[in-house]
This record gives sequence, structure tokens and C-alpha cells, in this order.
Amino acid sequence: MAADAEPLEILLHLPLLCEDKNVPYVFVRSKQALGRACGVSRQVVACSVTVNEGSQLKPQIQAIQLEIEKLLTEEVNPKAYPLADPTLTAKILNLVQQALNYKQLRKGANE
Repeated sequence: MAADAEPLEILLHLPLLCEDKNVPYVFVRSKQALGRACGVSRQVVACSVTVNEGSQLKPQIQAIQLEIEKLLTEEVNPKAYPLADPTLTAKILNLVQQALNYKQLRKGANE
């Protein structure tokens, strides 16, 4: 989720849903960067990456998931939403971009 979404309230229901479904989540600083990683020219305030069995990206997804879960458990202020540091943000955006490319490659193979 993008921490610079305006107004932020448009996506504040998502952390509650994620916590209810036991899905790790994190905020990145830039909706523009998130949009670029998703392969669109518009700003994106939220996206998700799902894993399929046998996916080549599964190890990377699981590693980032563990980092996010660690961030969620270490959060010192329970009222603050977790904000990814620049290194984790780069990993997340890279993974989103790889997932998009992987999806496009699989789609092309099925045509």
C-alpha cells in the first residue's frame, strides 16, 4: 500500500482486512513507484502478490513475506502502520515488477 495516498483513508480498511485474514502487509512510500512496478503509468495505492504452487517467484515471495511479518511483530507503536525501509521497498517493488513480467510471459505462452 502507498503511504502517500490522498486521502489516506481510502485504503485504511485494507490493513484491518489483512489482519483479519492473517495476510502480511506493508506501506511503501510512493504510489508513483508502486504504479511503475505494476506496469502502469498511473499512480497505484495498493496491490497484492499471490503465489501459485510451482511458481519460480515462490522463494522470493516467501522471503519478503517473512521480512514483512518480522516488521509487523517488531512494530513498537501499535497505532502506527508498518512502513517499509528503502531496502525492503526496493525488494517489494522489484518483486511486483517480476510478478507482472512472469504473468505476461505465462499469458504469452498460453496464446
